[in-house]
Amino acid sequence: MTKKTKSKSWKVLPNVSIYKRQGSQSFYGYLRINGQKFRKCLDSTDRHESEKLVIQWKQELLTDKNSPVSEFEHSIRHYSDKLIEREKTYPLTPSQLEPYKETESLLNRKKGCNEFFGDRDIRSIKKSDVDEFIHQLSPSKKKLSQSTVRKHLNVLRKTLNLSNTSVEFPRLNGNTKKSERRGYFTKDEYRKLRDQSLKLVGFEWTERNGTVYEIDHDLHDMIIFMTSSMLRPTVSEIYSLQHKHIHKKTTEKGTPYLEFTLNRKNKQMTVQSLSTGFYCYEKLVERRNQKRIDPNEYLFLPKYENRRHCMSVMSRMFNELLNEIGLKYGKNNEVRTLYSLRHTSIIFNLQHSDLDMFEVSKRSDTSIKMIEDFYYPESQMDEKLSQFLREEF
Repeated sequence: MTKKTKSKSWKVLPNVSIYKRQGSQSFYGYLRINGQKFRKCLDSTDRHESEKLVIQWKQELLTDKNSPVSEFEHSIRHYSDKLIEREKTYPLTPSQLEPYKETESLLNRKKGCNEFFGDRDIRSIKKSDVDEFIHQLSPSKKKLSQSTVRKHLNVLRKTLNLSNTSVEFPRLNGNTKKSERRGYFTKDEYRKLRDQSLKLVGFEWTERNGTVYEIDHDLHDMIIFMTSSMLRPTVSEIYSLQHKHIHKKTTEKGTPYLEFTLNRKNKQMTVQSLSTGFYCYEKLVERRNQKRIDPNEYLFLPKYENRRHCMSVMSRMFNELLNEIGLKYGKNNEVRTLYSLRHTSIIFNLQHSDLDMFEVSKRSDTSIKMIEDFYYPESQMDEKLSQFLREEF
């Protein structure tokens, strides 16, 4: 009688091993999960590679929705999928955006929640894991802003809440980029920006990907409108404005202004513009050359229904304008963007003797601390220069 040769096996982890069958050079994997046994050929003749493959196979079985031993229902990806499905039922934002899309984008961003945690059991996540997640978010040699990191953490927190998993989050001190001095325009620079944006209407340029853009008249109007209202150049603020939101009004002294209500960063607010915003809006409506403006039409670049794309196009136009007229960088070499118009507006308002910091803070939807730390010092530098350079001591 021929004696049966026993297969040689190597234990990798508890209930996880590899072995070789008689006459075969390839390794096989063996798993025991929840009382069930699994075997398969790993198609590798290298022992170390086979050890990695059998562990990977076990992970696949645990996370595959269709596997008989799947634990996918406990994975963070399972709950992030549930979060997306829940937010798909939410109503559109005031800017007619679907709320789930930003959440989905954050979850699936490179180094985001889904990539970092993957199919890990959500019940196993600890404070140290969240801290590691924060550290790896930023590219090498560069830190993300605190607001960006907070967006990622907010999505992670909502995902954890769906599974009733409580995790203490670490402080962000040292993990994010410090707030920097805001880029803004002086009064002379603002006038140059405003006037040149009108002269350069129709100016074309080509991006690296070959796309051709041109400066639209709406850029000129937006520069004036933003400076008259202290709005943020975001989808939820200036890009969400439609004609139905705008109300023309006049003060008791006969000064015209615009009034509209929108969801700002911190809460829903009623905003009043300066008279420059009123006149800008009248010219914008006249320029549309329509018998009757559609109340649902957006104020700026209405041809772009996708307001995120609209924001991208307007930013490109503004950046090209700054490059063309030599205003891309401020006196301290800070980079200027559309946000610089908001910062400029806040500084101009602080220079107005009739407005105190609290009033400007309230109307611009920012904190007194931000005003004190970033805006007020700049507002006083040029305005108080003549007093500083007095002859007598």
